[in-house]
Amino acid sequence: TARQGFGGRADWSLIGKIKQQLQIPVIGNGDIETAADAMAMMEQTGCDAVMVGRAAIGNPLLFAQIVDRMAGREARTVTDRQRIEMMIRYLEASVQYLGEKKACYMMRSRLGWFVKGLEKAGRFRNAIRRVETEMEAKKLIADYCSELSIS
Repeated sequence: TARQGFGGRADWSLIGKIKQQLQIPVIGNGDIETAADAMAMMEQTGCDAVMVGRAAIGNPLLFAQIVDRMAGREARTVTDRQRIEMMIRYLEASVQYLGEKKACYMMRSRLGWFVKGLEKAGRFRNAIRRVETEMEAKKLIADYCSELSIS
């Protein structure tokens, strides 16, 4: 929950208990950050599907990765360049949909999700926290790419 700072772990065993009691499809949710997590939840709980939350913002290809695993294929990998391209598309679409001021306010936290696990991500997240324009955000992204030699 927000009160918990979105910390802690989901109790998948409760999903399994609910699934055993119901005749209708059950959708599991909580802590699905990778395709392997989705597969593990379905296996451990017997749920019929999984719902992906915040992890999809930083990795929109997570859905395709889950589909890959469900089809018995290796989950596709996401390159650093693809992450940056998705970040820019997300920024542009948000500005178009919400307007620059509101979108840039939201991007102060959300753009940082795309760099989770990358080198110097903390520095980028700190820089983006004060972004006010789309142009400023794109400059910070370009500077970050230069710093990491992502072309």
